[in-house]
Amino acid sequence: MFALMQTFDLLCIVFHQRIKSNTMTKEELLQLKAQLPDGAMTAIGKESGLEVSLISRVLTGHNPKFDKKTKVINAVVDYVEKLQAGEAKATERARAVLNKSLEIA
Repeated sequence: MFALMQTFDLLCIVFHQRIKSNTMTKEELLQLKAQLPDGAMTAIGKESGLEVSLISRVLTGHNPKFDKKTKVINAVVDYVEKLQAGEAKATERARAVLNKSLEIA
């Protein structure tokens, strides 16, 4: 009986660790929030249909229902990826202009 209880306890620990590894930590959420420029949460809310207050709560580590948290994280990541892609394209275009002006000079 004791061995069975130990096995059950071990399985509970492993299951809990597996669940934890599939969710973002508060620190990771705060890092994600730090990637956002001013006004980003409002823009994410408009694009995704999510409330800005919900986005803010999730990014500061509060735990709403699982499906809402997932929607917020996906919306934020989509926004950051779009922002990074836009910045990379703008940088590439600016460097092309700079290189052309150097060739002319």
